[in-house]
Amino acid sequence: MNFKTIFLLAVGFGLMSLSHSLELRGDLAPFVKDGVSAERAQYHLMALAALLGAMGCFVYSGVRIFRRIRDGY
Repeated sequence: MNFKTIFLLAVGFGLMSLSHSLELRGDLAPFVKDGVSAERAQYHLMALAALLGAMGCFVYSGVRIFRRIRDGY
């Protein structure tokens, strides 16, 4: 594995940790009597975006590893 692949894996794990932290902040945000709390939704959407970014990093690094194995490096 080269540096870029290792860096992508590290960024993926960092984004996954950030997503979990944002999810917990969203769970701790106060409820609203009328239904959906905008603050809770905001944190949960940021957590979802971070998780999708982490998934993208993992998929891209997996593709890079597979191509390297396939090409015989």
